[in-house]
Amino acid sequence: MILKTLISIELKRTWTLGKIVTVSALTLIACIITLIPIWLDIADSFPAMKLDFSEMLFGVFKILVPFSVFFFASGIISNDVKNHWARSVLTAAVTRQDFLLSKLLSATISVLFIMILLGALPLAVFDIFSEISFDYSFSAIISVIFFQMLNTLLYITVAAWISCLVGGFLNIFLLAIWMFLDNVVVKGILAGFFENNIVGSMFVDFFFPSGFSDAAQVIGSSGSFPFEFILWGLAALTLFGSLVFWNVNKLLIDTSSD
Repeated sequence: MILKTLISIELKRTWTLGKIVTVSALTLIACIITLIPIWLDIADSFPAMKLDFSEMLFGVFKILVPFSVFFFASGIISNDVKNHWARSVLTAAVTRQDFLLSKLLSATISVLFIMILLGALPLAVFDIFSEISFDYSFSAIISVIFFQMLNTLLYITVAAWISCLVGGFLNIFLLAIWMFLDNVVVKGILAGFFENNIVGSMFVDFFFPSGFSDAAQVIGSSGSFPFEFILWGLAALTLFGSLVFWNVNKLLIDTSSD
């Protein structure tokens, strides 16, 4: 009950009027952009084309999730310590575990909203108004959304851990560097090196984890059950979850009454 109340409070704090207006405007723009090829008769010139909806959904989520996590989770712990919100919550007989879980889950729910509004909705609009047919597998679509949610939770947990260590601009900088290394260097430029090196591969799987994202990609493209990737994702989530719980419990927060 306490956790549910905390999540509700966190969502209200996160979704200010400014953010609601911004996300609404971005959703409208995204839907309009998907309609442009239809208005220009570009999409309808390929009526025989058949696209896999879950695979396209994964491609959109792969771009949306890191940016959304950066938007919602930068300074997720350090900001609340700095503005004394953490002190106010923990003074009200709330455990640090509930405080942390409410932060992680509310941020995950917020990113889910973005995934649906800026990812799934524009694709659905394109499907409705274009003559291009889509292959639908609702089990694959639900699986892609589910594993990308787990991937989002993993990214937010990493962001929360970094936020426990440093605050202010340095926190945002380190999170941006980690995401750059994760998406551009480790899984891009040096992907071949780490794949052919056992130690390097294990280092990547733990410290630049992509198990849940890989699971979503496999399910979206082939429909098979990626058990190995799921286990790697759970291992990484356990590692960073343990680190962030330990660091939150070690934070020095004055919870004495005034």
